[in-house]
Amino acid sequence: MQVVQERFRILAHHMLNRYQRIRHLEDTDDVLQRTWLRLHTALKSFRPESPHVFFALASKHMRWVLIDLAQSYGRENRERINAELELMTSPPRQDSEPLTLEHWAQVHAAVEQLPEEERTVVSLLYYQGLTQEAASDLIGIAVRTVKLRWQTAKLNISRFVKEQDS
Repeated sequence: MQVVQERFRILAHHMLNRYQRIRHLEDTDDVLQRTWLRLHTALKSFRPESPHVFFALASKHMRWVLIDLAQSYGRENRERINAELELMTSPPRQDSEPLTLEHWAQVHAAVEQLPEEERTVVSLLYYQGLTQEAASDLIGIAVRTVKLRWQTAKLNISRFVKEQDS
């Protein structure tokens, strides 16, 4: 459990660093605590049958915490639609514009709209920080399938966000 908690702390820190305006209002432990509280409540009525299902559930609750944070701090002017998608596959760049709270919430909400197979891959790669190989082993599919689902998921997220902006 300590390994999982430390992994979540790293992920929460990483995600908060992507959006400095929330980072100044919330810290890593706040996000982690909110996620653990949600997860603890969920685990009272649901027992995951595998590590994969546990990580999917945990990722879902972290997404919900991030969406709640973005929504609670209000709406801003739209800046860059695909900024979060870029961050999914590359380290943050110093020259990139910050992501608006609205887009941050849209990206995390878009993950909720994905088909189960794509949402699982996004949860493992993006929220849990696993490698494609580790995700492949955990869910028992080929690495090539993980890569395909990852690419498809990013396209679907991008489409969802663009639709929301229209």
